[in-house]
Amino acid sequence: MRLDAEMLLASVGQDLSESGRKCLARTEIRDLEVEDGGASAVLDDPDSELFGVWVGVVNGVLTAECDCADEALDDVCEHAVAVALKALESGFTFSSIPAYAEDDDPEPDTASR
Repeated sequence: MRLDAEMLLASVGQDLSESGRKCLARTEIRDLEVEDGGASAVLDDPDSELFGVWVGVVNGVLTAECDCADEALDDVCEHAVAVALKALESGFTFSSIPAYAEDDDPEPDTASR
């Protein structure tokens, strides 16, 4: 799955698209880096506080983790949209990764044998 800004904004809907673009305009995004096929950053929102954000594509679905209270309501918040837009502006390429359940370990545990 190739993610671009148009696809990102269409996938989150008009309201979240608008709030994500406004968030991008009013905040400072620091420490933007590639992480687990997506992007992570620290978002400094002058209206609020610092938020740690990760956004990526998991099993073909846009997914995010954010320190804000809104994250509990919806998987993708305005902070995640802002970070994704900034990452795309910066030339990041999002690649879909598989999800692992907490008990799944992609590396076999050979020490217990």
